[in-house]
Amino acid sequence: MNRETEKWTRLARTPETRDRIRRWVRRERIATGVMIASLIAVCAWPVAAVAHLVWTLVRGEEQPYAPWGWTFLGLLVFVALAALVGGAVRSKREEAVYADGRVTLGRVVEVITHPSDVHGDTTYSLMVSAESPGSVTMRREIRMEHEWRAPEKWEGGTVRFRHNTLDPDELQDVLFIEFLDQTVQRREEGRP
Repeated sequence: MNRETEKWTRLARTPETRDRIRRWVRRERIATGVMIASLIAVCAWPVAAVAHLVWTLVRGEEQPYAPWGWTFLGLLVFVALAALVGGAVRSKREEAVYADGRVTLGRVVEVITHPSDVHGDTTYSLMVSAESPGSVTMRREIRMEHEWRAPEKWEGGTVRFRHNTLDPDELQDVLFIEFLDQTVQRREEGRP
């Protein structure tokens, strides 16, 4: 078990939550391993196809029909499925980590825009401030990826999030739940 998993299980309040965290961490490791293996297979497949072609030409054999294209397409589909399963397992692991966490309302005090990645997707960091028991102001950083909502409307908005500690400067101890203001606004407009 790595340090991060130990930290998560230490913060969990019940044995059931600790077991749930360990179970989802194992599943996440398996999903990551499958995804890495499938990516390696996709990268190795064209090399194997060319090697097979050269081997049959050198031996002077007639090139038998080999479904290289279909199997390569199958591998690509498998990689996509592995990525989807990996994302779902990661989400479940995050839910398990914060299952015993406290739900808090906070206000977005700053929106930081990070440069676009290779795919042109922009990510944002929402710096959130919330009052915790004892009049201590907690600060948290919520990462928003591939968001379609206008970030200029986020600043000053109220968010609901989960956290495990009351440490005021534990920026990464956060699981985003929702924008409260936008949820209320959608309900008033009759949208789900």
